[in-house]
Amino acid sequence: MYNDYPYDKYYGNKGPSVWQKIAKLEVKDSAKFAKLFAETASRLQAELGDFKEHIEDGGDFLLVFEGNRASADYIHFVPKEAWPIFREMQINSTHEYFGVSILLGRRNNKELRLGCIGIPTSMLQQELSKLGPGSNQEQA
Repeated sequence: MYNDYPYDKYYGNKGPSVWQKIAKLEVKDSAKFAKLFAETASRLQAELGDFKEHIEDGGDFLLVFEGNRASADYIHFVPKEAWPIFREMQINSTHEYFGVSILLGRRNNKELRLGCIGIPTSMLQQELSKLGPGSNQEQA
């Protein structure tokens, strides 16, 4: 989870920005979530259908389907542990990129991307590489 840090000492009373919080975020069992992310990417790529904004509960994680994020339709893979920080970003950065994402495909002249928060990019890449040559995922 988010590590406490003496931000007041360095940043005054305003506290850390959401980007600073993300930089310090340590999701427990990241390897498990990286594997779930890759499995989710594979499933979603195979099931490209109608896109509707909603939230799916995956047990330990949420899939947040959101239209018009950085001119794309986005699906965010969010470990529940990271939900408070994700929600803060979602409210304060309504149309900005949230970091690493992969291209699942294109629909209605828009990219459909899957992003992840709280898991090291290297772990995500390692699990995605296990999907093999049949996956067309490009990283942004």
